[in-house]
Amino acid sequence: MKPHRVVLERPGLPGPLHLCLARHPSESDRRFSARLLALAAHGEAGVRTGDELCRRDEPALWLPAPAAGIRLWVEVGAPSGARLRRALQRAERVAVYTWQGNAARSWWRRTVRELPARGRPEVHLLPPWVGEAVASLLAARLELRVSATGRRWQLSLNGRELTFAEERL
Repeated sequence: MKPHRVVLERPGLPGPLHLCLARHPSESDRRFSARLLALAAHGEAGVRTGDELCRRDEPALWLPAPAAGIRLWVEVGAPSGARLRRALQRAERVAVYTWQGNAARSWWRRTVRELPARGRPEVHLLPPWVGEAVASLLAARLELRVSATGRRWQLSLNGRELTFAEERL
């Protein structure tokens, strides 16, 4: 596992958040970038990164609820309907970050039929080029500043600016 130290700044956070995000040797640039962007969108005190590449019952990212349970469960890629149903049963809120363009749209059309009508996950479709752009800026220490308004993202990653719009499925 290759650890990346992340310093996250985002409106709504009381100050910089210092995190460590490990990268599995088999993890692609696009997948790691999607996990990093999910962390940028949802990172706050208490956030946990899962080991879902090795332990299939863990999400990519999650926030525990104050009492017990899970407040937010985040998946990356194209999880199965069974995995999303399990996440929806265990967490108050579920989000998916994917980058696979038309393949992701097809995955969602198939998968949404397997889910309950109420409480569906938020599905964020990132532009395919974002994975390579973010990957080209990766370093051992990541200074990440994020501003997201609606579906438009503005990132500053190690001093380099990146702007893009996501699609919601």
